[in-house]
Amino acid sequence: MWCGIGYLSAEALSSSIMGAAKRMDAP
Repeated sequence: MWCGIGYLSAEALSSSIMGAAKRMDAP
């Protein structure tokens, strides 16, 4: 259970970081 929560939070964190990076790259 806790492993799943940790995985989901890490997935959300990485996706939010990728989204922020894409917004910074956009002109």
